[in-house]
Order: sequence, then C-alpha cells, then structure tokens
Amino acid sequence: MGRQRATVQRPSRKQGRPSKTEIEERRLTSILNASNLSNLGRRKLFENFNVENSKVGADGLEWAKKKLMTWSISCAKAMKSENLARGVYLHGPPGSGKTHLACAVVNELIRKHGLFVRFEKIWEIPRNDQDAVVDLCDSTMVLVLDDLGSEKLTGRMNEILFQIIDSRLWNGAATMITSNLGLDDLAERFESSEGAFPGCGQRISGRIREMCQIMCLDANDKREEL
Repeated sequence: MGRQRATVQRPSRKQGRPSKTEIEERRLTSILNASNLSNLGRRKLFENFNVENSKVGADGLEWAKKKLMTWSISCAKAMKSENLARGVYLHGPPGSGKTHLACAVVNELIRKHGLFVRFEKIWEIPRNDQDAVVDLCDSTMVLVLDDLGSEKLTGRMNEILFQIIDSRLWNGAATMITSNLGLDDLAERFESSEGAFPGCGQRISGRIREMCQIMCLDANDKREEL
C-alpha cells in the first residue's frame, strides 16, 4: 500500500486581506491620530453635546450646534470640490461649550467626511518650529484653533498667529476659531500685548472678519454676522 500524500489546504487569495470597511476604519483612525485631538476630545460629539447650559441657555446652544453641523457639511463639500471655504469665528463666555463644539466639528469632518483636520490649542502652537507653523499655514486642510486670546501674548506669538491667519485667508483654507472675546476686544488684547507690532490687533481681527462668519454665543446676544 503506497504512502498517501498529505493534502495541503491552500489559503484563498482573500484570506488575511483586510476588507474595505477595515481599510477605511484604519484610514480614519490614522487621520484622528494626526488631528492632535485628545482622547477626551474624540468623545465630544454633536450627539452628546449638552444644550442645557446655564450660561447660554438651551436655545442659544441648539442654534450654535445646528449652525456648526450645517457648516461642517458645506465645508466638506467645498474641500472635496477644491473650492474656497469660509471659516467660523465662535465667541462666547468661558464654559459655554465652545471647545466641545470645536471638537465635535473635528470629529464630524473626520468620521463622516474623511477630511484631514488639525485641532490646535493656541498655547500649544510651537513658537520655535517654523516648519510646524508653515504646516498650519499651508498644508492643513481644515484648521481648528481653540481659545484664541487666552494665551500669553508676546511679539513672537503675535507674528505667528498673524502668519497663520493671513496665509489661510489668502489660500482660502477652511479655519474655525473659538475665543472668549469678540473681535473688537480681541484686537485690543493683541494691541496691548508685550512686544506687539503696530496695528497687529486690527490686522489680525480684520483678517478673521474677512475669512470667517462670526457667531456670538451669549445668553443675551445670539447672532450670526455674515
């Protein structure tokens, strides 16, 4: 009786290859990791945003939430069609939910639209890394700057912020900015900072006004300036 040959089961060509869903999930995870959004920030979504905030009130927060959800959709359409995208400047009192809404925008643009988005706390912007600053100016598809005006302002920081905002204005790059200050107060804050270059406050606030729709989040003043 001859020796039987062992049969070897050949793996199918598809075995071990990730599915399209797995590939997409890995891609989105990679974009999230590059977004600079913290683990806490990744959990801040439109769906779990609490509109019952005593400082602003449910009506004001629901209004802001809907406006930013609409902006996220229009921003994604503009980016995918390589059109210019107008930004958003969201200002209101501390603790009114601005950072949650900013994180929700980042999550929405990445998870639902697959865009490359960068979330940056103002005080975390590198002052001595010009390559990183240039990346925020030119290479970042959508930039979210959180808490403008709360950082310690110096002449160098003023120059960096002006460079970023000016470059993104002229490149038509989508930018969202949050702040505790309206633009007039922001301009004054820059002008009075140590080492400020002449007219820096008006130049920075003027460019923000040109590139962004202004949304005020306040209990007594809920409005949008186009």
